[in-house]
Amino acid sequence: MLALLDPSVVCRADATSVAMGGPVPLLVGAHDVANRFNGGAAALFTTIVDGLAGAAWMYRGEAKVVFDFTIVDDKIVAIDMLSDPEVMAGLVLEKV
Repeated sequence: MLALLDPSVVCRADATSVAMGGPVPLLVGAHDVANRFNGGAAALFTTIVDGLAGAAWMYRGEAKVVFDFTIVDDKIVAIDMLSDPEVMAGLVLEKV
């Protein structure tokens, strides 16, 4: 995973994601972000989020957390963990 992350990558989790057991609201740096997803990334499904690469954690066929990636020069520079029901309702998710 480290090969995919920019050294100064940020991972932001909305309040709903944090309440569901997600990380602290902000993680910074490739090692901290990679450690957070160590082992857990296997439970994610790749998806297209509003036309761009992303991932989702699904429960009973429903996306509960969407991981919205910002990619610059082939590196992930930001991951936004989105779980707020109002935000989720506005996302367009496509299976890969």
